[in-house]
Amino acid sequence: MSRRGVAILLIACAGGPLAGGVTAATAAGDPGTAGAPAAERSDDPRREYFAMPAGATGSLPFSEAVRVGDMLYLAGQVGLRPGTIGVVPGGIAAETRQTLENISAVLERHGSSLDRVVKCTVFMADIAEWPAMNGVYRTFFAAHLPARSALGASGLALGARVEIECLAVAGAPASRAADEAGLRALHETILEAHRAGTVEPWMAIESADYVVANHGRLTTPSLDERRAARTTYLASTRFSVYRDRRPPIVTISDDGTRGWLLAEVEIRGVSTADGDAAVAADYAWVELYEKRDGRWRLVGNVSNQAQAP
Repeated sequence: MSRRGVAILLIACAGGPLAGGVTAATAAGDPGTAGAPAAERSDDPRREYFAMPAGATGSLPFSEAVRVGDMLYLAGQVGLRPGTIGVVPGGIAAETRQTLENISAVLERHGSSLDRVVKCTVFMADIAEWPAMNGVYRTFFAAHLPARSALGASGLALGARVEIECLAVAGAPASRAADEAGLRALHETILEAHRAGTVEPWMAIESADYVVANHGRLTTPSLDERRAARTTYLASTRFSVYRDRRPPIVTISDDGTRGWLLAEVEIRGVSTADGDAAVAADYAWVELYEKRDGRWRLVGNVSNQAQAP
């Protein structure tokens, strides 16, 4: 991460959501969360292109989804068996069901869901099959019915009977309380890692691009550097108390993709590296989070303590 990217992230921590929709991931050039297609960011920081999952359907000349601000635009889907280029057998009903299941998987992969779809366009090889398609379609939208267009086509890719494309609101179903609870749970993971002396649960919630602002100094330690330093730190200190002095203060950005958690922590224990000398301190810090592909990741920490949490 460049120092400019670090500065943008820390300004966001101090002043709220990043201006113009720029995220820490954008500033850092984040390669994407492991296990999900990486997002290719354009010159416009509010626009992200999500490639097809590796090996899914070969090399196709389009993205499976594009995010622009708070909206997610999906490429058209047909009723392919996942991971293949074969349409499911069974005709229009079976294909409609598989198509919508494929759409649901793409939405979930990028942090959205069917209940956030606002518009669908349905292309049909034979418009006479509209009633059968519609009967299956309605079962996927129980909470609300998106706006929709439907039309007949002279031919669809791979001999499919139906193709559907969707436009959805990006992000998981709106629930600020759930997001706040999620960040508190991740914060508790950090506290428990200290109490148990185990570094891996702590490392598992962090992003590869991570910023530490400590005593006025900015650093961007790698995963290996963080793991090594924390392993040594936890091995040399036994904590009898590592807990919040009061409930953390959590703030979620308006678009639900960034979060800040302010913690005040009571720490008691002994330092085995110093002959079991007592450790007693109260620290405060800010944890910086981003939602990437629908999952909260710890992307940075701001504190004035000698040992960054």
